[in-house]
Amino acid sequence: MVDHPHIFHNSVNWGPGVATNVVVPAPTVPDAPPSVFAAPVANGTVDVAWSVPPDNGGAAIDSYWVGVYKTTPSLTYVKSELACSTGTSRNMGGLTAGQPYQFYVAAHNAYGYGGLTGSNVVTAGSSPDLLKPTSVQVTRGDRRATVVGFVPSSDSRA
Repeated sequence: MVDHPHIFHNSVNWGPGVATNVVVPAPTVPDAPPSVFAAPVANGTVDVAWSVPPDNGGAAIDSYWVGVYKTTPSLTYVKSELACSTGTSRNMGGLTAGQPYQFYVAAHNAYGYGGLTGSNVVTAGSSPDLLKPTSVQVTRGDRRATVVGFVPSSDSRA
């Protein structure tokens, strides 16, 4: 006799099926964004962009938290801002030019904040053309952005 968890078979035929309960997982907080990228854009200003978490926890993402941390002499909290939309970027101003920073992003839904993802370390610039990406890939279907490498704008390869 071969059996299946819900249907049985014997030498005559398959038996009647057995109904099961439908189980819906309880909603929870969203996953952490898979990637976060930062790039200096002006005097004391850095653009931060992130990709959408792969799982929203069963409830729509309604905002993102962006935390700013100085990296020298040690990782130190500076400030945070709430990106009150489902957008995936934020311009962070009021930073000290020449200071290295790292940015952390967490998604929020009706059940709370998910995990944090940290960005690359960037130095807040004193000019809007301090660094530029060598390549940016955007895929609309999964709403991901990938930045590949940075080169100084004065670099002859740029």
